Amino acid sequence: MKPFVLVAVLLLQQVMGDASTQLITQASNQFGNKLYEKLAQKPNNVLVCPVSLHVALSLLHQGAGGSTATELASVLNLATASNAAIKESYRAVLQGIQDDVLTIANKLYPAAGFQLSPAYLNVAREYYFSDVEGLDYTEPIEAANTINKFVAEKTNNKIRELITPDTITASTRLIIVNAVHFQATWRSTFTVTYEDYFRVTPTNRVKTTLMSQTSYFDYSDNRDLEAKVLKMDYTERGYSMVFILPHKEDGLAAVEAKLANTTLESILKKMVEVRVEVTIPKFKIEQTIELKDVLTQMGLRKVFSSRANLQGVANGDNLYVSDVIQKTFINVHENGTEAAAATGIYIATYSLDLTPFTPFRADHPFIFYLIGRGNGVVLFSGRFQQPMTQE
Repeated sequence: MKPFVLVAVLLLQQVMGDASTQLITQASNQFGNKLYEKLAQKPNNVLVCPVSLHVALSLLHQGAGGSTATELASVLNLATASNAAIKESYRAVLQGIQDDVLTIANKLYPAAGFQLSPAYLNVAREYYFSDVEGLDYTEPIEAANTINKFVAEKTNNKIRELITPDTITASTRLIIVNAVHFQATWRSTFTVTYEDYFRVTPTNRVKTTLMSQTSYFDYSDNRDLEAKVLKMDYTERGYSMVFILPHKEDGLAAVEAKLANTTLESILKKMVEVRVEVTIPKFKIEQTIELKDVLTQMGLRKVFSSRANLQGVANGDNLYVSDVIQKTFINVHENGTEAAAATGIYIATYSLDLTPFTPFRADHPFIFYLIGRGNGVVLFSGRFQQPMTQE
């Protein structure tokens, strides 16, 4: 069996209104909930791009057969959808995704002389808008540099080294790369910053930079979650960040457990616009996540083994996926947010308003979502548990 790398950096979503785009939005968000649940079992900060991984695995699914395809469809929450519906839904989503805020790019890197199935190439180009470039994997340094240059260009140099030469072997036949970059400005920017303590735990404090402003935002005090929920919009219509702040300083794990059994959509429906005094930390998270074990726990097994059926990718070749890696970056600051991701699968303004305000002070661990337009596909999800600089 020959491994190939599938590298993906994806975050999509534009106008998600009709039934075809709803299919992918709902499937990706459900997949993201399960993925976050697994990643949250480990301590410290978390940052994942669920849509990136969902798209990469969906493209892999297009070349899978038999029980391998069944497993992929089940993990991706697409088991009841026809393949035709899946392809059309992805095309509908991806066609409108490019704008001044969100940029994505997909690319297939087959080994020089390795012939991908014409049917698979057609699907990748027509429905997933992937470019194709052959690489000589017997020269792993040059091959890695070519891929990393492409990813760096598409992520505003935030993801610089997605592929390392030692991950490329003589058996590597294909690397699929999807890259994304998001950058947007808060509709209401933060006007005050100051140093204060962030409570990692009730007994452990870390000094960090906090940002504060008072303005009108969608807000709820969600008794079911035992958390406050805040949605901050960006100037670019339809994009927003949602913060979920546990009532208790040590309540993060309990809130995460409850989130596993609910949907972000249902949480947002309970919000109303009120005047809020917002205080959140200025933060940056960069992570590299090896996802093979996590995906195996989620039920994806055969694709990583010699029993994988990926005959649709390249007729007559026995392929399997050797690794799945995602690199992510997010920077939340006074003016807005910049975010980027790369997944690798180897194969306010000052105001005199005297209206009473509601405090939202995120000085202890919280969960956040960066969501897209329309019905709100989750572009990034994560938790901020510990600043980088300690007291």
